[in-house]
Amino acid sequence: MTQNNMARDHTCLQAPSLVLCITFPLLLFASYHIHPCIALYQNGSSKSKAKVKGMFVFGTSVVDDGNNNHLFTLGKANYEPYGVDFPLGPTGRFSNGKTVADRIGDLLGLPLIPPFADPQTEGELIVHGVNFGSAGSGILDETGVVEGNRFSLNEQIRNFEEVTLLELQDLLRNKSTSILDGHLFLVASGNNDFLLNYLIQPQFSRPTVPAFVTKLISTYASQLQKLYNVGARKFVLLTVYPLGCSPVVKKTALDGKKCVETVNEAAHYFYKQLIRLVDGLNERLPGSKFVVVNNYKIIIDIIKNPSEKGFINGADPCCELLGVLGVGLSCREGGNVCEDRNRHVYFDGQHNTEGVNAIIAKKAFSSNLKTEVYPFNLKQLIKSNAGFNGMFVFGDSIVDVGNNNFIRTRVKANYLPYGIDFRAGGFPTGRFTNRKNQADCLGDVLGFPRIPAFSDPLTKGPRLSFGVNYASAGSGTLDSTGSTSAVGTLPNLEAQQGCPSADLLPHYLFLFATGSNDFLAYFLPEIWNSVTLESFTANLTSSLATEIADDFNKLIFQTMWYMQRLYNVGARKFAFLDIGPLGCTPVARAAMPKKACNEAMNYVAFLFNTQLIRMLNAIRSQMPRFRFIVINFFQISLQFTANPLFGGRV
Repeated sequence: MTQNNMARDHTCLQAPSLVLCITFPLLLFASYHIHPCIALYQNGSSKSKAKVKGMFVFGTSVVDDGNNNHLFTLGKANYEPYGVDFPLGPTGRFSNGKTVADRIGDLLGLPLIPPFADPQTEGELIVHGVNFGSAGSGILDETGVVEGNRFSLNEQIRNFEEVTLLELQDLLRNKSTSILDGHLFLVASGNNDFLLNYLIQPQFSRPTVPAFVTKLISTYASQLQKLYNVGARKFVLLTVYPLGCSPVVKKTALDGKKCVETVNEAAHYFYKQLIRLVDGLNERLPGSKFVVVNNYKIIIDIIKNPSEKGFINGADPCCELLGVLGVGLSCREGGNVCEDRNRHVYFDGQHNTEGVNAIIAKKAFSSNLKTEVYPFNLKQLIKSNAGFNGMFVFGDSIVDVGNNNFIRTRVKANYLPYGIDFRAGGFPTGRFTNRKNQADCLGDVLGFPRIPAFSDPLTKGPRLSFGVNYASAGSGTLDSTGSTSAVGTLPNLEAQQGCPSADLLPHYLFLFATGSNDFLAYFLPEIWNSVTLESFTANLTSSLATEIADDFNKLIFQTMWYMQRLYNVGARKFAFLDIGPLGCTPVARAAMPKKACNEAMNYVAFLFNTQLIRMLNAIRSQMPRFRFIVINFFQISLQFTANPLFGGRV
């Protein structure tokens, strides 16, 4: 049977996000293990609108919507021409119209978030969030002292923790920090740490950029940890803007027109370190999801090609500036202002027009470019997790996340080059791939944090709440599978069944990725027993005629038995990753003339997958609340094997 004829015609549910999560273009990373997620966050379902309860905003003048109106400070924007295009006029926003926080709120369907310092911000007004942003503030407490009073980022967090959070708990009559689960935490800080701190220090006493950024990132990490400790889980971090291209900084250059690249390089270095921080936080803080919006790139792209982005001016301020010869940060009160303002990049000496803020917000919300929003966009950040509290994972090396690191076996992937792309510089975790495996990808799409390995001693306490991964490389559906490949006894599927209360299980997804090793052990005994190619070929030929049917029955019966056991203790929702085209794996092709796919092996995998569907339908008829989805890994993989360019890969 040809590969094309093997396309299955049975009913296999293939939600776009699930199918795209399990698509893999490179089949050559190892003998059997596949390259991770392709287009992971593309083409997600657009039928369900993203919903959040509210948003708490922290940061600088980039997001300040009036807090500094109530402070003794030079950093104010409560006069015209600020707010010239805002329905309420000048409110303290440093733009002609809405800030980037306002525009993100619009996309989330939220009302305008009220400023913390406004005496009217109380009662029902705080349910949808509060804005703590303060012009002139920074990550470091000393930043912005030249401007006068301001709420530093530490003070903003303290105001949230000691005032707003307590008021919200009283209002909702709920003292649990879980009331924050549905809120976003938007933080836009760092710009002033360069403009109103680092760059105004004498050059002879100024630390190096790496040293200064290290201090910033370290302080920032502790601040984000504080928010996490009181219940924040979903974070959106706006990185530092291309400050070297702002009118106020360009005026310090010799010609006053070109971007100051040394300043831009410092801002970009901050971004790179912020990405590293976020990778660590997402890995280390259970239940957390951090997103970085790369304002630097988004704005630079507009400045370099304004007309292509719908702008007419990417260099000059739109308003008349304060200061000698117009060299300043802020607009002159009552001063002149340009026309067609939202087609200018800069409104004053530093801040963007609403036109730019709208683009940043839109890209933050829906861009699939990781160079613009990392590691996924806001739509993915706040999307529903399809009603699941978490996920329990069972299977083999396809979904093993490190369980075999803790047992005596030679089937391990805790060394380079495994994990070469997991973090910068490589970080082998026990996953049999270069980065994430299929279980990781599916968890990302469903909005889960990283599901921990059962065997890891750290898998306890809060880390259990989103599920556990029991998968073990070398294991299979049949008890004997994999036993010959390990020095000790490998955990098999039966040993992977540790579950919480039956009352909780209906709200969890149970992912199965098993069966491949059962066939590989049967078809490719030379991997374990070093038989000759001739013996292997003869064994394969004779087996196709007789013994495969017996193995089918064993595998299907065993799988049904496992499903029944899980169902009896409360499991209701199941996802199955079917067996891939085993005959196209490098280890199978090595035994074939011209290294072609072994069609006989593929056909057997295809037949098993067909039987799997029939079995699951039979189970569903016997178990009223049994629900399942089968991810067609077989057909997806064949498409990439036949045409690597199918997924945009080589």
